[in-house]
Amino acid sequence: MVSSIVGPTNFTDPAYLNSTEFQNLFSGFGINLTTDFLEEISPYHQVDTFAPPTILFYGGQDPLCLQARV
Repeated sequence: MVSSIVGPTNFTDPAYLNSTEFQNLFSGFGINLTTDFLEEISPYHQVDTFAPPTILFYGGQDPLCLQARV
């Protein structure tokens, strides 16, 4: 089982892509932020029928979680 409290879900979201802090975090390690890399590290892009049971907790006003609601 996976439980996440306000954890990131989709690093390809423009809110991350347009964030200087987010870009600086990875560039400090010499990582190039390609779409393929961001999808690989985004839980949103890893969910399939073989994923463990998962529960995500977010606030009702969190703009980054709105796309992850099913």
